[in-house]
Amino acid sequence: MVLSAMGPVATLATADHDSIVGMNSSMIIDGDEYEMVEVPFWGDIISCNDEGDYYTCDVDLNGDGSYDGNWHFNDCEMDAAGEWECVYSEQTPLLDEGNYSIEFEVWGLDLDTNYTYHVQLNSHSPVEAGVFHMHDNGVVNSTQTGEISIANMYLVVTNETCDANGHIQMSYESNGTYIGSRHFGFHGPCDYDSHLSLDVDGVEYEEEPQYFYDSEHILDCDIYGNQWYCLMDHNNDGSADGMNSFEECEEDTGGNWTCIMHYMDPYLGEGSHTMVINATGLDAGYSYELDVYYYKSQRMLDGETYYPGSGFFNGSSGSMTLDVVTDNYTCGVTIHVYLRSGNWDASGNWGYNDTVESTDWRFEGPCDTPPSPFTMELDGVEHEYIQHYADYDECDDQGDHFQCWNDDWDNDGDGSPDWTHWEGNCWELSDGTWECETWRESPPIFEGNHTFNLSIADLEAGNSYRLRAELNMNTWNGHDHFHESNHYYINNSTGEDATFSWSLETDETTCGVHLYMDLDKGYWNDNGDWHHNGSVYYESFDWQGPCDEPESPFSLTYDGIDYEHLYYYSDYDECEEDGHDFRCWNDDWDGDGDGEPDWYDHHDECEEDPAGVWACLLPWNIWPVEIEEGNHSMVLSVDDLEVGQEYEVAMWIDHCESGQGCDGAGEADWMFNATSDSEDFTFYVETSNFTCDMRVHTALSMVENGQPHQMMDDHFPFMGPCEEPPSPFTVALDGVDHEVIWNYVHYDHCNDEAHTLVQH
Repeated sequence: MVLSAMGPVATLATADHDSIVGMNSSMIIDGDEYEMVEVPFWGDIISCNDEGDYYTCDVDLNGDGSYDGNWHFNDCEMDAAGEWECVYSEQTPLLDEGNYSIEFEVWGLDLDTNYTYHVQLNSHSPVEAGVFHMHDNGVVNSTQTGEISIANMYLVVTNETCDANGHIQMSYESNGTYIGSRHFGFHGPCDYDSHLSLDVDGVEYEEEPQYFYDSEHILDCDIYGNQWYCLMDHNNDGSADGMNSFEECEEDTGGNWTCIMHYMDPYLGEGSHTMVINATGLDAGYSYELDVYYYKSQRMLDGETYYPGSGFFNGSSGSMTLDVVTDNYTCGVTIHVYLRSGNWDASGNWGYNDTVESTDWRFEGPCDTPPSPFTMELDGVEHEYIQHYADYDECDDQGDHFQCWNDDWDNDGDGSPDWTHWEGNCWELSDGTWECETWRESPPIFEGNHTFNLSIADLEAGNSYRLRAELNMNTWNGHDHFHESNHYYINNSTGEDATFSWSLETDETTCGVHLYMDLDKGYWNDNGDWHHNGSVYYESFDWQGPCDEPESPFSLTYDGIDYEHLYYYSDYDECEEDGHDFRCWNDDWDGDGDGEPDWYDHHDECEEDPAGVWACLLPWNIWPVEIEEGNHSMVLSVDDLEVGQEYEVAMWIDHCESGQGCDGAGEADWMFNATSDSEDFTFYVETSNFTCDMRVHTALSMVENGQPHQMMDDHFPFMGPCEEPPSPFTVALDGVDHEVIWNYVHYDHCNDEAHTLVQH
């Protein structure tokens, strides 16, 4: 096989967890130790086991007192009443406005040793009033108990502060060896009046709240840090059976909750857009600069940053206008703005003082996929995915998706469907029903020698391009994965289409062929190195192969008899070829009477008999071969070996007896260098009249650099007499031996139904 070219639980408290400082440090805030805000588990804890790093707990999720599963928690404890309490989640703490005294403590250090430290305290905000910075560096000596304390620091939080943090980092003074760091995070009130606003085509910019669609199932909500958590009652029995987190929640006077899951960026369609950045409410005695740039991302192409320059104004307000052009391939636009105060000197030069406010506004674009410049053919047939569809009685256009359902999905009769499906692309048919695109299936590729032809259009004359072609091919057992990647160059294009061809051989065990093409443009520097200066297009082309199971290299004889696998097969009224497979059905599978089966079975190997009945092989369903009691001689043969290659053959036996359970009846590993294309291995197995099930398992591995890599496995099941062994027990009741009394059912007629088997 050769590809040959012919052309919910985020936290801001982080640390080097395995370092001394990361494990043995804390921050003291106004005398209280820093702690994350714990969200208690909403269900009932039946019992817990301490596993060291975590707890495993049996839980009751619906309050009925019964076991509903086993959960893992990082933190649990038992209260005085013997009840377990566990932490469901942790959130970063919220600090109110204030001036906080800060102290860092570290323990577990070497005794009486000098350490260098660096500590920082920061408050952040889009506006200047919420910003604070403080830091300290120095040398500190540990105590006789290996502890240090760094105090006399403070953190300022204002109403405008959105987040804050403290950080400590330490090293040995003697040699500078780093011993770790820890970061402590906070949220602030983040309550401020912005000086900046944006109008887009005359409409003020506003993020779009995404409201929770199942508010009637919310029982109660509470805020932890700055994150809302709500108890959920999904089955409407009045008891909590889950917990959801939300960005915002509000309770009305009737006790009903409305929650916002998150905010989405507003949509910006294709076209030329006028964007006006407004700055208001400023100190009239200063001059100001609006420093603006924006970034535009596009499907397939590299993103671009635009610098329209700065806008200057004097006084309490000003504005700046941008003209932003987008198309259907624009995925997003982000406007970055810095409002700075300053003044002009006598020479007319601008002098920057402070950043008054900074912000960014984000938009979501259509993000359509541009037309592909690639045309890929397999043996002259253009690659095209097989699109599958689903039909619905109704669909509701939700903007970026469709919510769809059928009329009979209303089991409770309330006039609304009990469930819906979300689809991406739907349209209404002439009869009022809806059709939606669902999944795409790769076209088939069959056994043989193949030619792939790629044509690349829309190349710009004078530009140079680079094509990265990547092949991945896998087979039935997953062990023969093949990968190859190459670069091809189009230097100084004439503008005409470029073509490339590859050859590839597949066989019946090939499961999939994946070709990935990535085209970019660039140039060669004076040293002959390629420099990328823009993506053009990338696309994948997939084909599904037959994926037949290869013939087993193993064969077995027992007592001189060749073992033959006996397989079940299943009968159907109809089957039709579906790519490499068959889809089959029976006539009575049309429950809705529309003339089409309501479901199908899929099989690899099917055949129609003269009576029109289809029989499909069930390779996973093997009937065991009967074996009598005795000491059996067995010979395992391995074929299709490569002479000179090192192999390992593993064999192990499972043996089950009536009333006595199962155990391993033997195993062997044979390592060898193949001297021919076939090797035989002899072993012996003893069975008794009590043997019910005996299986010989085999595995063949190729050994490379001393490491075995499994290629194939097989198994050979046997069925023994399975007689009941005599019981060692005798039970008597009032002197009468216990004896089972059998009951019987009587019929007028019985048919002996033999198993439906096929030899293979």
